[in-house]
Amino acid sequence: MPKIEFSQNHSLDAGELKKRLDGMSKELSDKYEIKSKWVSDTKAEVSRSGITGSINIEPTKVTVALDLSFVMSPLKGTIEEKLRAKLGEICKA
Repeated sequence: MPKIEFSQNHSLDAGELKKRLDGMSKELSDKYEIKSKWVSDTKAEVSRSGITGSINIEPTKVTVALDLSFVMSPLKGTIEEKLRAKLGEICKA
């Protein structure tokens, strides 16, 4: 299974970052049917057909870890590029 794993530094408090991640989640759900659910104050599980993973909020960074199905593997580069860009935008103070 192809994997996407990366971190993005931030200087936001966890509450503000979580609010911004919720906005990103809504956008991804509307566009790509990617669902997310907070399982703790700092961890969200992410899923859709062909993608599973998590987003973890740490004090100075956000970590994204996704597993892609074989069918989704040709889109790995595009998915990672778009997620990195979007996460970079929302992590700006």
